[in-house]
Amino acid sequence: MKALVLFLSIVAVTLTGCGDAKVNIKSNKKSQRALSINNEGFSLYEQGRLDDAIKKYHEAIRLDPKLAIAHSNLGHALTEQGKFSQGIIACREAIRLDPKMAAAHNNLGLALNNTGKFDDAIAACRKAIRLHPKLAIAHNNLGLALTNLGELDEAIAACRKGIALDPNVVEIYTNLGFALYRQGKTDEAIVQIKKAIKLKPQFALALYNLAYLLGEQGKLDEALAAYNKALTLEPKKVAIYMDMGHLLARHDKLDEAIATFRKVVELAPNFAKGRCDLSSALGQQGKLDEALFELRKAVELEPENAVYHQYLGQALEKQGKTEEAKKEYAIAEKLSSE
Repeated sequence: MKALVLFLSIVAVTLTGCGDAKVNIKSNKKSQRALSINNEGFSLYEQGRLDDAIKKYHEAIRLDPKLAIAHSNLGHALTEQGKFSQGIIACREAIRLDPKMAAAHNNLGLALNNTGKFDDAIAACRKAIRLHPKLAIAHNNLGLALTNLGELDEAIAACRKGIALDPNVVEIYTNLGFALYRQGKTDEAIVQIKKAIKLKPQFALALYNLAYLLGEQGKLDEALAAYNKALTLEPKKVAIYMDMGHLLARHDKLDEAIATFRKVVELAPNFAKGRCDLSSALGQQGKLDEALFELRKAVELEPENAVYHQYLGQALEKQGKTEEAKKEYAIAEKLSSE
């Protein structure tokens, strides 16, 4: 299903760290100062200031290298930045220092899930749950890892357990919606995502997913309204523009699709897929020179991508540039066979 790509692309946002991020422990002055700095870091994290939070966590660790919670929080923040390998290292260090810290095992599961190590992610989340059975977000993260592995009944059960433990964790509803969608239950998925939006109207991720699912149902106007609302909250989110452009193109609204893909290129000029999709929309309008330009840029950005060479060959052939087209086809064939 196409939405698998959509939801997997937002895992780092959907999954959430857990408990013990802010703690109070009696210790020596140096450790107390490190704890205070860790707590400052978590407050910055809650404000969405990831870079600043990470600096604070590093500062806390320099003061007290054995402060497990700071390593756990650092791992979670790094994972949210897409630095999954570094996130895993930090979480494993937290677990080494404190094997019974449920938060660290949960955050490790988050990082592992993002690297496609779903079995390991499931094991980490289950460990977190054994240590802290009422930790709702660990059930959520377990559910998403199970969904990614295709174990949909177990995934749905895990998400529902998380909701029963804490019905105010909005991320669980979106992940439950993901699992239901994977089961082909789009209507039920939309119901769950709307619950997330009701709890948190400014939840851009849920609005984005709702827009996608409405688009899958052919509800163009509703989908576009949800996309645009998500964009008011996340105006630089390339993925939203990409999916919106695809929806518009499917409905033959090519002017709007081209404008949307141009926004992708403006925000991410080195994103080859954005240029390729812009080229496709331009080609459908008969703007062959512009389409060819964007395809050449896509190939320049990803010279090892056989598909882009194939598309470039087709575009060249349409313009009667047969010899150049043959060269591109040959490159595509060679790359595909490697």
